[in-house]
Amino acid sequence: MKNEEAVVVKKYSNRRLYDTERGEWINLSDLARVIRDGRTIRVLEHETGDDITVITLIQVMLNEIRDKKVMLSATYLLHRILKDGDRAIEGAIERSLIGSSEILGILPDDAEKIINIFVEEGKISPELAKETIGEYRKRYSRLRSEIRGEIEGMVREYIDEIGIPSKDAIGEIIAQIEELKDKFNREKSRGNVKE
Repeated sequence: MKNEEAVVVKKYSNRRLYDTERGEWINLSDLARVIRDGRTIRVLEHETGDDITVITLIQVMLNEIRDKKVMLSATYLLHRILKDGDRAIEGAIERSLIGSSEILGILPDDAEKIINIFVEEGKISPELAKETIGEYRKRYSRLRSEIRGEIEGMVREYIDEIGIPSKDAIGEIIAQIEELKDKFNREKSRGNVKE
């Protein structure tokens, strides 16, 4: 088998992934497919150039678990890494979970499950795990609010661009129609309108 270079993927601030080899946007399922095809990936944060491969691989694994495609093999792999793996690998995973903001791509409940594995293995204390999860949930909530605000702003801009009236504009139109209807009924009751 020839020694192929890793597929370089760039992660942008909007959490989108770009495959530099194929020149297209991809998702976590696409990354899993690349890995299953025997390729190695290297994920770099676009803005800083930081290598976030480990974090992204954890996200890929959780995505696969969530899709229930590889539940047993993922569980086996996590246990294998934690029990038999190289200490450097364990340390990298632990540092990624505890110290990186990039983990925000993982749902808090999933992050808690991963951190609890480290507690069960005696690699971190229950107190540190609790503190880490609490901080993570706060950061995740803040990020989610920021992203929701950005998405709502983009949707509003798009709606304005294509000319669809907003909910407020429709509400104003309905109020004007009701006002005209009331005026018509008043004029009709006065006999000023012929049927």
